[in-house]
Amino acid sequence: MLAHSLLFGELWLLLDIHHSFGCASFSYVEL
Repeated sequence: MLAHSLLFGELWLLLDIHHSFGCASFSYVEL
């Protein structure tokens, strides 16, 4: 259960970073 929780957290962190990066590049394109 702990391993599953860690894996989920890792995936969530990756998604969050990807989302932030996407928003940042989108803003850059708009500028």
